[in-house]
Amino acid sequence: MAAVTETVSQMTQQQDKNVREGHLSQFTLPVIVKLLPVIALTIAIVVCLWGMQVNLQNYMTPAQGMGYALGILGGSMMLALLLYPLRKRFRRLAWMGATATWFRIHMVLGILGPTLILFHSQFTFGSTNAAMALAAMLIVAASGLVGRYLYTRIHYGLFGARATLRELELDSAYAREYMLPAIEADDGLCEALRALEDTPARAPHSVAGAIASMLRVRAAVKHLSRQVDVAIDRFARTQPAVDIGMMRRLARAYFVAITRASGLQLFERLFRAWHFWHLPLFIMLIVTAIIHIVAVHMF
Repeated sequence: MAAVTETVSQMTQQQDKNVREGHLSQFTLPVIVKLLPVIALTIAIVVCLWGMQVNLQNYMTPAQGMGYALGILGGSMMLALLLYPLRKRFRRLAWMGATATWFRIHMVLGILGPTLILFHSQFTFGSTNAAMALAAMLIVAASGLVGRYLYTRIHYGLFGARATLRELELDSAYAREYMLPAIEADDGLCEALRALEDTPARAPHSVAGAIASMLRVRAAVKHLSRQVDVAIDRFARTQPAVDIGMMRRLARAYFVAITRASGLQLFERLFRAWHFWHLPLFIMLIVTAIIHIVAVHMF
């Protein structure tokens, strides 16, 4: 019985270790991976800037041919954006595929759809009904970018699990244990790090107070991370056999986890507020798009 209990305990510890390392790895991703969504958005912006410089009237018209097809395709992509929230909300739609897959599709369509619509409109507002539909689309697209940023502040990356204060505290504690050999000789640094770890749990509930607390944590992180780097450098000279690279990565992840924890409450509130307004904006887009389509085909 004791052997079974010990085996279960070891398995639990290994599972927790895998979870912590999985969370922390999201905080130390290569820069190119973090920038992929930004790169995709930048490419779309560059293409749109090129389109604005080209006299598109010489090549297509919104009423027929390629210009008309771009409008249909772009509008279909915008409508398909509804598939992700529907898949996320209704379990009966599990046959459609994983929610994470639809989230990726949602992001791609959120860039491609508006880009095609802009080319369809030839970067002009046109008639009143077209202007209303285009303005609504631009507002929804901008709102989507804001939502994407807020989403990453309260999740482990774009496709990771929802973060909680408890999980972030466990992540930072795990990382601290790994770098403890390098910092344990400095009592002042250890005490400062413990005080830093306690700060997120004591963050004020007011928006202004939460912002001020988050800024204080960021300032402390900037200062203490330099001290930890110095301590690791000193430790590396005396313990060359230790995986210093791993210690440095976990040290960076440690400070990211604390920074995320300090702003978690604030960004959760902002995300809820964004979620409340984004759906009505999207409904407004659908309504104006329908009015535009009806007006174009009836008059």
